[in-house]
Parts: sequence; structure tokens; C-alpha cells
Amino acid sequence: ASFIMIGTGNPEEGELRPQLLDRFGLYVEINTVADPDLRLQLALNRTAYDLNPEEFYASAREDQEALKEKLLKAKALVKEVQVDRDLRIKISTVCSLLDIDGIRGDMVVVRTAKAFAAFDGRTEVTEDDVGRIIGLCLGHRTRKDPLDPLGGVMKVNAVFKRIFKDGLTYEAVRGMQAKSQPGKGGDDKKKEEGAEEDGKEGRGGLKPGQWRGLK
Repeated sequence: ASFIMIGTGNPEEGELRPQLLDRFGLYVEINTVADPDLRLQLALNRTAYDLNPEEFYASAREDQEALKEKLLKAKALVKEVQVDRDLRIKISTVCSLLDIDGIRGDMVVVRTAKAFAAFDGRTEVTEDDVGRIIGLCLGHRTRKDPLDPLGGVMKVNAVFKRIFKDGLTYEAVRGMQAKSQPGKGGDDKKKEEGAEEDGKEGRGGLKPGQWRGLK
């Protein structure tokens, strides 16, 4: 694309429809800074800007120019960045386990990982690169379940760990997901088996033909 759109929104005012959220490549949750030192620095920066904007710009110009130069180098390098097929398979596995609709999520993760590696001056994507950015790419694409205690990004990171760090297969994680769902877990299976056993027993809790003892 020849341009980049950055949008902001307040979730308390309502969620966007999934088909619209899917059009956004990256999603970042912004919270109020809690660290006292950072809060103080932000307040001092704002005060300095209000007192003398030009002087404030001048004080930040060197850092901004360095960042600009780094971004330009990354933009030129990103075309040379390679992503191993095994990493691509794992990325698509995570997307599949999260029930991400379409393949846009898969593509965004790969592109963002390549950009992150280029920004770091490298031409090969690593698992750590994927781990750093995958939550930003998929957090808003996960299906919203009001009964699920895990948020989108937390859910993405949990599945990422299972596939990338623990080395589990698609089938293994699917099995774990099935067991964690109500009515499909091992406890429910045991209850069903117990109910069948109870059904085989006669009145008084005895199986058919079992001796009741002397009265």
C-alpha cells in the first residue's frame, strides 16, 4: 500500500465487527503508564514542550534522526529477510488453532516478523521475532467468547507457547482444547462412564445377580 492508516478507538464505546477488525494489520492495547518514573518523565516532557516547543524539538532531534535512519535502513533491508518454512508452518498452525478466518492473519505475522528482523539489522527471522509480534497481529482476530477468561493477546501467546516453545503438534493442542471445553473433558467422560455403570446396577446399588446377603 502507498499509505498507512492508524486508527484509535475506545472498546468501552463498542467493538468493531470482525470483518472490519481483520482489515487492520496490527492491534495495540494502550494503557495508562503505571511506573512512577515514566509518569514523571512524561509530565516533564509535556511541561518542557509547553514552555518552549522549539527548544523541545531541538533536544529530541538527534534521537529522532537516529530512529529515522534506522527505519530507512530496515525498509531497504526487509526485501532480503527470509522466513524458514518450518516457522511459516508453525505460524499457520497457531492461526488454525485460534480459528482465525482466512489467511490474512498468517500473512501479517510473516510480514511483521520480517520487518522486526530488518529493524534489528538481520536477514533471517527467528522464533523470538515471531513471539515478539504475533500477539499484535492476531490478538484482534480471535473469536470473542464472553465466558473465556483469556483475552485475545493472552490466548495467542498461550497457543504460541504450545507450538513454538513446547513443540506440541496441531493434533495434541486440539486435543487439549477439546478437553478444556465443558462437556468434552475427561471428568465429563468419567461421569458418563459412571452413569452407565449405575444404570447396570439394580435397585439398592447392586449389580444384577449380585448376592444381597442374608436378612
